[in-house]
Amino acid sequence: MKGLHTFLSYVLWPIFIVSSLMALKVLWDSGVDPELATFYVYVGFFLVLLVTEFLLPYKKAWLKNIDGQTPVDLTLTVLYFVANGIAMVFILKVLVWAIDNYQALVSLNIWPTEWPMWAQLIIGIIVTDLGNNMAHRMAHEVPVLWRFHAVHHSAPRLSVINTGRFHPVDVIQSMIVGAPIPFFLGAPSDVIIWYSAINAYLGIMTHSNIDFRCGIFNYIFNTPNVHRWHHSRLISEGNNNYGEVTILWDRFFGTYLYPDSEGRAPPVNVGTETKVPKTLLGLLLRPLSIKGYSKEDETLSELPATAE
Repeated sequence: MKGLHTFLSYVLWPIFIVSSLMALKVLWDSGVDPELATFYVYVGFFLVLLVTEFLLPYKKAWLKNIDGQTPVDLTLTVLYFVANGIAMVFILKVLVWAIDNYQALVSLNIWPTEWPMWAQLIIGIIVTDLGNNMAHRMAHEVPVLWRFHAVHHSAPRLSVINTGRFHPVDVIQSMIVGAPIPFFLGAPSDVIIWYSAINAYLGIMTHSNIDFRCGIFNYIFNTPNVHRWHHSRLISEGNNNYGEVTILWDRFFGTYLYPDSEGRAPPVNVGTETKVPKTLLGLLLRPLSIKGYSKEDETLSELPATAE
């Protein structure tokens, strides 16, 4: 069984991402609305990862309600699915409409539309991830934005059930900063849709409690192995790896951190020590208070209960 576990750990990450995109393409080609198809696959993929967590966990302790936040996490994730699903469909439709009707008037029109779609998608991933990297970094380094982003980082474990642990203001900020670059460069709507799907599917994998071993992909993509360091309790480690799909901009800006390559074990105790309300209402309202969340409130103590 150990040999099978190791084999699956190495092959499942690329299999999952390729199969999810193939499922999207099948739905798309069969006539399903592209925006709805993206969401349908997203929900199905979430359920597959949820089951896989129990079959191939990264940390068994993370399967338990160690932080007492499972009800809140589930509620936020359900709300996130509903809100994000609506937003995903709505925003993609708005972007497609804007591209079709107004992009030619305001964009630089320098996008290589004559190139094959796969080549355009590579460019789309790189330039769109620049905006998302900037938005994510701002959420960590601008105090007024951190008070909202801290909700996401407050969980002391990673799991698909807290993938949607985001404050609505944090989500809106990310969209406002991250979305404009490809639009103003003249990217076609197909590129935007494909990027959105890849970003969504990789995103729920990066937060999953699955023993993925991503090998060479760790130096190119935002894999679970790399992203766990972003959730490290140490601020000096957590303020790295801001990429959403790729990690290339982090390598360029000097914010790439992957000590696993040096034989150092990844963090087990993740999240901040910021005192976070245990209730859903408290989580949503605390960032709006005068105090909010501050990185100065955080400590770097360990929580042995999460070790295994």
